[in-house]
Amino acid sequence: MNPTKAPTRRKTVQKERQGLAQKGVVTSQSKSQANAGITPEGILRSDSLRTKHVQSAKPSAKAGDSVSQTSMPLAAKAFVGYSLSKPVGSPQVATKIGPKPPLKELVEAIARPANVRVPTQKVRLGSGPEWVVPKSDEEIIALLEARHNVDIMNAKLLEEITSTKIRLNALEASTSWRITAPLRSSVMALRALKNQPRALISGPKKIWRELEGELRVRSVQTPAVAPVLKMPLNDRQKNNPLFVGIGDGDIASIRLGLQLPLEAIAKERAGTSKIYYEGDLPAFEEIKNAEVVFFKRTYMTPTVELAKAVAAANIPIVYMIDDDFWSIPPKSPLGQRFRELNAFNNIAAQVKMADHTVIWSPAVRKRLEALTNRISKFRGPSNAEIFDSLPPPAAIKAEETRIGYAGGITHADDLLLLREPILRLLSERPTLIFESIGLEISWLEGHPQYRHFKGKPKLEEFYSLLLSRSWAVAVAPLVNNKFNLGKSDNKFREYSGAGLPGVYSRMPVYSDSVVDLVDGVLAENTPAAWYKSIADLLDNPKKREIIAQNAKMMARTVLSEASTLKQYVEVIRKVKRKPYILAIGPQSLPTFRIDIHAPFSILEAKGELDWGCINTEHATKADIDRADAIVVVRAVEPIALGLVEYARARGKAVIYSWDDNWLKFPKDGSPLSSFIWRKENQLALKQILQNSHVVKASTIEIYKESLRHNPLVVMYPYGFDLSLKEKIKRVPKSKNGVRIGYFGTPGRDNQFDFVLDALKQVQDSHPEVEIEFFGFVPERARELKNVKAIAYREDYEGSVRQFLSRNWDIGLAPLAQFAFNRAKLPTKYRDYAAGECAGIYTNITCYQNVVTHGKTGLLCENTPDDWANAILELIKKPEMRVEIAKAALDHLKAELSADHAAGWWRDTLHLALTKAASTIRD
Repeated sequence: MNPTKAPTRRKTVQKERQGLAQKGVVTSQSKSQANAGITPEGILRSDSLRTKHVQSAKPSAKAGDSVSQTSMPLAAKAFVGYSLSKPVGSPQVATKIGPKPPLKELVEAIARPANVRVPTQKVRLGSGPEWVVPKSDEEIIALLEARHNVDIMNAKLLEEITSTKIRLNALEASTSWRITAPLRSSVMALRALKNQPRALISGPKKIWRELEGELRVRSVQTPAVAPVLKMPLNDRQKNNPLFVGIGDGDIASIRLGLQLPLEAIAKERAGTSKIYYEGDLPAFEEIKNAEVVFFKRTYMTPTVELAKAVAAANIPIVYMIDDDFWSIPPKSPLGQRFRELNAFNNIAAQVKMADHTVIWSPAVRKRLEALTNRISKFRGPSNAEIFDSLPPPAAIKAEETRIGYAGGITHADDLLLLREPILRLLSERPTLIFESIGLEISWLEGHPQYRHFKGKPKLEEFYSLLLSRSWAVAVAPLVNNKFNLGKSDNKFREYSGAGLPGVYSRMPVYSDSVVDLVDGVLAENTPAAWYKSIADLLDNPKKREIIAQNAKMMARTVLSEASTLKQYVEVIRKVKRKPYILAIGPQSLPTFRIDIHAPFSILEAKGELDWGCINTEHATKADIDRADAIVVVRAVEPIALGLVEYARARGKAVIYSWDDNWLKFPKDGSPLSSFIWRKENQLALKQILQNSHVVKASTIEIYKESLRHNPLVVMYPYGFDLSLKEKIKRVPKSKNGVRIGYFGTPGRDNQFDFVLDALKQVQDSHPEVEIEFFGFVPERARELKNVKAIAYREDYEGSVRQFLSRNWDIGLAPLAQFAFNRAKLPTKYRDYAAGECAGIYTNITCYQNVVTHGKTGLLCENTPDDWANAILELIKKPEMRVEIAKAALDHLKAELSADHAAGWWRDTLHLALTKAASTIRD
């Protein structure tokens, strides 16, 4: 956000206060993503050397766009993985939990347009009752016990299985029950449902029908767009993350603004925090594994050298400063010390090195804007949680009223603003007592109505003393000078935490925070104004009570520890480096370009990750060491297994992505078949599947196969990069008839005879029909008339663009009916939809899942007559061709684009990174 366009603090606070007022807080006044024919070389090696991808896709969706309602979010994948697993022991079912139908609750939780009808179908698993979305850890335990016929009695096991730090493998040692793949899947599924219930049920109806025999799911669709997980990829929990803070000394500012927040963040993330001071800096080796290093108020040359080492190690740096040191009088002892130590240049050097700078006042922002534009203004905490943990103050003497000030000795000049009004008030009110904590006020020394208390070194002790004095009014004068303009509203936060009504100098430090006469009083820096403001509160107990209540509420909401920590968490998210993803596989294959290059380029353009790609045989340990995650694509050889095992040993996330079921490849004696069916390759593939943190499947059949080897499988289709359609010059439509084409790769003769027979029948009655073969030309093509051959191109993007320019009326997509093909992707459906031609497809699983017969394409049995009839129907019905082409293109844009694939990849990467971190902790 541009700081100059940000709302002022005062407006923000006023809105917050208005929200509080609506909640019943008393106020004194209104404020207002094509599968190519491959060879053994295509799997093992490529002519391409190790390379970073060259071009980036042009994302057409904006950041934050959600995926379509037919996407499969991760919680749904975990849910399916669980359901396909067979229960352990005798069949038992989960009983209902809660008084309301869980699906109804789920549907109610899904964000949807108001005009969409809520479905009423029920979701059932096996013979059990409705699925239950667990609302608590206790419900997770109950479901696990019922589904797997186990008794989870051990309290430690209960804690481990329900904790975010899941240690599944360790549970096998238990004598009461044994951890199994189905149970392992159940745990992940249930936790996913608990954490992301609105993403439970999603996906194309055809996909759910394919799974129906095993899931008994009755084709349920979400009523609206299902959200992808929007969590940034760099916001993931690592094993015992270290957060380091370095301050200028053991002072309150470091305790409040560094030590306490980092301790809270480390506790929340199961990590560690360490605080050091400039006088005793750590060696770089001590902090080289830090997630983030915070430097606060540091200004010495050795600190700058340490910051340089931190930056060189690519560790994020946050610099924090809460005082305008530049405004310290140059002839003062502190001013002279700063100049002797080259403090101002050292501060500037740290700000320039920092990934982000945090300030507490607009004045300090102005000082630093010439050095960086990465600045955030924080508001400090009230530490109300500490105040609330202290015993309440004892009752004071009925005959006296106390007003007071708490602050350090550097504020003597500020207190001079109160000399005249305080002396007058004390003389007029014999029972009035003025007290100070910390600073001893010289002009009140010896006064019978003045009490002084020494400051306390420990924060809790200081707060206890402040609370115990039960001041009717607390004062916070501040001279309006350059140095003070750089300060924070510390006194307002402290007094509000203690529940005290305060009077503050009307200057930006306080007027940007305090809402006058609501949670404090603002006084002009004149004796008369201060006298009137204090006297008015002393004479109006009800007004004091209202202001104290509002200040106390402000301290426990807007200025609470949780609210304050959000600022630190957000800065950590901003500065943590983007994860580096290494894709390993055959870069020359179209599938690699489609499923890796396009979506990863979109995520890179959005600033969510950095990535590179390399052929399997070229990858080294050093490449893996650099990466946060590796994505192994289609590899089956032992060398790939070695990379996977090394990556896991180094704590890297591992994803295996495949789009052909190599475990069911036809044994046809071809070189590729012989390669795939080598014993060492089959064994390596199975072990790769088992050792991956996540397996990414592209079709239902591959999804089912994957689940036999790994319980954590996600499934979603490849997306089409719609940017390839841009600036395409299309050839004119045929003047004499219809142009029919086939877009594919060489080596398809064994599944094309019935289509050639059909085309011959069509040309017997329609000799004017033009036929084009792009990439593959069947041997019998010479039997046809008006045939044009377009050579196969190795360049995927260039090939697609040339295909899109051909302007076909009808696209053909025959596929032989055998098990291996049933697991294939519906690649040609996406191509033909993008080419805006009506497609005819074999009635096989991969096309059944995406084609709506008669609407987005035609499905045919593999007989000459069936194909001839379908082609003739589209020739005779031009309106039908146009309608099918339009509907298919709309479907592609709505559900099968590369932008959708990028969102699904984001989810998968986040899941794998989180899973890898959990494995390290185990």
